[in-house]
Amino acid sequence: MLVSKLFQRQHLSFFQKLVSESPEWQSEECHEDQLKGYLKRYDMLAGEWCVWYDGQEPIGITFGVEWAPSNEKAWIGTILIAKNKRRQGYGQAIIGEMIANFTSNQHDVLFAGVPIEKLSWIHFLSSCGFEQFKVEEDEAGRSFMIMVHPL
Repeated sequence: MLVSKLFQRQHLSFFQKLVSESPEWQSEECHEDQLKGYLKRYDMLAGEWCVWYDGQEPIGITFGVEWAPSNEKAWIGTILIAKNKRRQGYGQAIIGEMIANFTSNQHDVLFAGVPIEKLSWIHFLSSCGFEQFKVEEDEAGRSFMIMVHPL
């Protein structure tokens, strides 16, 4: 059974391990030695970093917000799964739990943004019920696929 706990300082080494196992995520976000600064940048979004467990074993980390300034809707910002737990259904199960949580909090839609070239990320979110909504560019001119999941 999956359970989540709010991220705390003692989870930092687990997060660093996940980042070190995820070169594709590192290329988009940060390296494990930059993680403290990376987390600080998310403080203003008032979202929740959660550590996910299967029993006593931590298996993943997510970030989600109830209200994003871009469209005043709920968003999933990050999902990272331990390398030895990938392709076992944990990512989909965690997304399912997050969807249930956002639904119970009266949200009607959930968004995610993915760099357009990260096709495996787009396919993963599609397998979780997300649909392609539109393509947007950030201030640096990078293209992102905005995906949506009706709740």
